[in-house]
Amino acid sequence: MEKVLFDFTYYQEGDVHGGGEYGNVVFKEFLSREGISGCGIFFYENRKIDLKIVKMAEEKGILIHAIKELRNLPAIVREYGYTTIYSALPYSEKWATLKWMKDVRFIGTFHGLRRVELALANEAENKYCKTSDIVVSDYIFRNKGKEVDEQIIGYEKALKAFRNRKIIVVSEHSKYAMMYFYPEILSDEIIVLYSPEKLNRSVPSLEQEEALLKKWEIERKNYGLIISADRFEKNPIRGVLAYDQLFSQRSKIIPEQYKVVVCGVKDKENFMKRIENPERFLLLGYVEDMELETLYKNAQLFLYPTLNEGFGYPPIEAMKYGTICACSVNTSVLEVCQDMVLYFNPLLIDEIAIRILQSFDEEIRKKKEEEIAKKLPDLRERQRNDLKKLVDIILGVDK
Repeated sequence: MEKVLFDFTYYQEGDVHGGGEYGNVVFKEFLSREGISGCGIFFYENRKIDLKIVKMAEEKGILIHAIKELRNLPAIVREYGYTTIYSALPYSEKWATLKWMKDVRFIGTFHGLRRVELALANEAENKYCKTSDIVVSDYIFRNKGKEVDEQIIGYEKALKAFRNRKIIVVSEHSKYAMMYFYPEILSDEIIVLYSPEKLNRSVPSLEQEEALLKKWEIERKNYGLIISADRFEKNPIRGVLAYDQLFSQRSKIIPEQYKVVVCGVKDKENFMKRIENPERFLLLGYVEDMELETLYKNAQLFLYPTLNEGFGYPPIEAMKYGTICACSVNTSVLEVCQDMVLYFNPLLIDEIAIRILQSFDEEIRKKKEEEIAKKLPDLRERQRNDLKKLVDIILGVDK
């Protein structure tokens, strides 16, 4: 069994909802294994840390290393005899510090190459992705901006830092994107393992659901849901405009009291100035887990017009309640969601609107509900099995 040093800085990078949450799930599976006493974790001593997980690690005999900077790691690796380093979020130049450690096995999970892939998109075609509440400059899609450069450089330096490496990706799309953009990487260095199921959410009671729906003045199965409205790559504006066009047409298919809930909004004016039917939209900021679960469960449609996904959790989170979804037919979404959802070109507002109309067709809804009931359990089973495989690989017991 390998002596593993687990990178816990993933929790300190400011993203505990995406890759950070993935890291928590992997680490908890890691802690469930026997024989890991003497393995270690490291994190930055001057940043926030989840002390509960650190305590759990200590109880399992895991060694704790609070470091000032990454260049402290080589000395720790030598002193404690670590043979493997695992990182759930390895996108950083910091790994260049460890480039000399040729005998140390490095395993890192790449959740996609969003910055690289979106850097090649045409900025004019993506004008609807820009929102005034996030820093998205005119050149973000041309790989000239500092924000983009740092992320792409981080990909490259993490990949080049170790020769003895295994690259974990979360979809076949991500694997072949990796091979396309970095042709020097060998196919057998890349392992496809689906992202694991998310940790247990705060599931609301029926009384709590009723209270939330009443507060928002929406009815069960009589609203559409769009999330991540503060992230340009999630393409929320096109989704909102598609709904707004349908409301302006006064389509008889859509009930008069139907609304659209948009979560993650930081600048309401940016949306309101673009739409003609503001009374049909409920613009929310950040919502708590229990609130999001309520929205997923009771939506008539979950609309996901994303421009890029390495895996794509949100439709799965909605479908676990049997909620019908309409999603972008790009990157990893088709692979993961199969034929459980309705698909559209995320750049075409008219096509998004057409799929929204289709979601009201009872026969179509019934077919999608049947597909969800049939195929979602298999997807969940693969997620659980792939999580176990990942930890086996980290510990070197996969052979």
